[in-house]
Amino acid sequence: MRNSQYVPGHLVGVPKTLDDLLQRSNAIRSTAGDAHGKAPGAGEVPQSLVNLAIHLTGSFIVYLAEVANEQAI
Repeated sequence: MRNSQYVPGHLVGVPKTLDDLLQRSNAIRSTAGDAHGKAPGAGEVPQSLVNLAIHLTGSFIVYLAEVANEQAI
């Protein structure tokens, strides 16, 4: 995504920012989620944070897929 030719100039930093967001979200999931075991007394990951990461990343993926499809036609 970071090196895609379909990212317009004014959005050049967005893929890197999304990558950073995913890395940070993954760190939250790893330390607070159930997949790797929670630390004793750890709270739940706020659903709003989960929703934000999914929505931003998913939206950008949909955008890239649509632009790539338009370019292929």
